[in-house]
Amino acid sequence: MNTTNSSGGLQQSQTGPTTLICHCARWRRSSPSDPPAGPATGVLTVTNSFQATGSGKLTEAQKLRAFKSLEYMSIVHSLVYLGLLAIWIFDGPAALRAAFGWAHGILWIVMTLLVIIAARMAVVSFRLAVLVAVIGGLGPFAGTAGFLWEGRRRNPVNGEISAETDSDPKSR
Repeated sequence: MNTTNSSGGLQQSQTGPTTLICHCARWRRSSPSDPPAGPATGVLTVTNSFQATGSGKLTEAQKLRAFKSLEYMSIVHSLVYLGLLAIWIFDGPAALRAAFGWAHGILWIVMTLLVIIAARMAVVSFRLAVLVAVIGGLGPFAGTAGFLWEGRRRNPVNGEISAETDSDPKSR
């Protein structure tokens, strides 16, 4: 089994499932062939979904697919919020208002978690993740606009970001 050291000295398997072993108040990640170090309170096996690249990183095609999925989900979230606003303005039925309210709340939570993960995996910029997570609860239109703006910066052929990047002071 091929293992490499990742940050923090944890062993990370590149060719098989990873086992997380809980030792009271600490977690240790090891390959399935490693013997447990002491009594474990729980064992969880997690498969590595990024084995195709061999390095544990997303390919550009995977990043583009993830970005597009988040963009479409943001558009759906904005449409649900628009429906909620219309029902509220025109004094629609309380049950319908509650259904759209719950849908908006659940979508905001899911979008927040997904963009945080996507920002850590370099799928979206940190700026877009903050926009969706902070402002998205009150107005998901800002997140959708952010996705459309960032999508225009990307090259649609291979998913690479154009010469204008977040680190470029001229782009601000």
